[in-house]
Amino acid sequence: MDPNEKITILLADDNDELLQILSALLSEMGYRVLRARDGEQAIVTLHETTVHLVILDLKMPKVDGWDVLVYVKQQLPSVRVVVLTAYGSKANALRAKEMGADELIQKPFDVGELFSKVNRILNLNST
Repeated sequence: MDPNEKITILLADDNDELLQILSALLSEMGYRVLRARDGEQAIVTLHETTVHLVILDLKMPKVDGWDVLVYVKQQLPSVRVVVLTAYGSKANALRAKEMGADELIQKPFDVGELFSKVNRILNLNST
């Protein structure tokens, strides 16, 4: 990655309030933030734009987060993924990890914990 290139994060969630809050906070941290309100829009954005990290809800309209995760790992394997879900069972956590997600965070979540994990993942990605 070009050291002058701003790290781009795609937020994919059908909750507009969550998108607005996380987008504002991540932007304040210096990240370029893109938003998708459903999985279909997320895939289009990933196809058109360089993204370094996807923060992804599993339950979204049109195309669900599982399908977006498959797309990312098949088409863009260097892109890191944090899965957010209100359905954070052990089975989902294991499935997400097996599919290549870096983290699975259960909603509701602590924003500080999310940002700590995002920073850790992005630092691992740049080494």
